[in-house]
Amino acid sequence: YQALKPMQDANVALDVKNQILYSLNIRDLDGAEAEAQYAEVAKEEKEKTKIGLAALVSGWEGKCLASAENHPCALCEKHCAYGAVKVVEEKDKEGKKVRRPVVDAAKCVGCGACQHVCPTAIFDIQPRQTLTL
Repeated sequence: YQALKPMQDANVALDVKNQILYSLNIRDLDGAEAEAQYAEVAKEEKEKTKIGLAALVSGWEGKCLASAENHPCALCEKHCAYGAVKVVEEKDKEGKKVRRPVVDAAKCVGCGACQHVCPTAIFDIQPRQTLTL
């Protein structure tokens, strides 16, 4: 798994890049020409391009290691290149401290990195066409 991880992260980044190129009508260009066009795209434009949105699945509370077992797991936060997923500490109904993942919809581009690294599969990626932001 670890040997494949860098390649898989690169594939997620490539998917986001391809979506940006497609949305800006930069298609059918060979490598160097596409790279030159992509380099011209402003950082702000790249950051606002969304291919989807991460959401927590129903029943995630009983599955998330950080939440259910108070485990130091924060893989989702660690692997989110956009800073959209954070594991925060809150108090539950009984006043006990618990940790839980939170997705910032404004920062999330829907790349799926959190879904890919989560050992308990608590993330679902909603495709762009179904988003209502």
